[in-house]
Amino acid sequence: MIVGLPTAQVVLYYITLGFRHRIVILVIAVVATAFLVRGKRPSPWMIVLGAAGLVLMAGVVGLTRSYGEGLDLGQIMGMSLSQIFLGGFSDSGTFFTTALIIDSVPRVFPFSGFNPFLVALTIPVPRGFWPSKPEPISNIYLAHLTGTTGQALPIVGEHYIAAGWIGIVVGGVIVGIIYRWFWDFYRSNPRNPMVIAIYAVSWALCFPVVNRGYLAQTLMEFFFDLMPLVALFWICRRSMRIRTGRREMDETDFPPDEFPEDTGAGPSSGEVANDGPSLSDSNSRS
Repeated sequence: MIVGLPTAQVVLYYITLGFRHRIVILVIAVVATAFLVRGKRPSPWMIVLGAAGLVLMAGVVGLTRSYGEGLDLGQIMGMSLSQIFLGGFSDSGTFFTTALIIDSVPRVFPFSGFNPFLVALTIPVPRGFWPSKPEPISNIYLAHLTGTTGQALPIVGEHYIAAGWIGIVVGGVIVGIIYRWFWDFYRSNPRNPMVIAIYAVSWALCFPVVNRGYLAQTLMEFFFDLMPLVALFWICRRSMRIRTGRREMDETDFPPDEFPEDTGAGPSSGEVANDGPSLSDSNSRS
């Protein structure tokens, strides 16, 4: 109830807005956290059924959504379940736009170079303050090729626009290194709830990273979805270190000649302090 009710509220909120990938991120993160806490793997049938449910949900939202205005379920009246299910694969069209981009760059358009990085670094600056700030070159290319705006590109497409096939290889290696770090971070403490939450969210964010690939959006989602957990983990870890350090100081910082009774630092009741000659020594001398 504590987790399910807020999750359902957020899912319904994003359904009304028409954002499918955010629902997928949330559901994957919550389910992954549950299985990681239990230390068990989901069965193959559970994975298949869960994936089918997400695709069906994506089909309903994609066929009925109107951004910011909710869902119009009348648009799917009379459609079969298979048609709605196939509608969930509409995002696969991004791979066709990627093929179109690969065919056109650099034959028609030049490589964008560092443009994705410049856009990502300047996106926090309002365009009202900087009207000429960099724009995503990929959107300009797609507008010329398709006549529409807002087309999404998978990560492979953005890397190719930046530096061709070399960009795909280098970008893939960088993404792999980042996610290997998340895996090592989880394996270092797999029973820590905060570590599990961070790893589960980072794993769920792999979906928009691969399917969308817009670097500015990717960094924004990592910042708002993952950084609060990382900050909370760092604060808790720092607080524990401070408390541990204070406890160690309390246990060891005593005057040289004084020992508390419960530390065992002085002679125990079954021991004799060696402060002077013993009785046997006196008898032997006499």
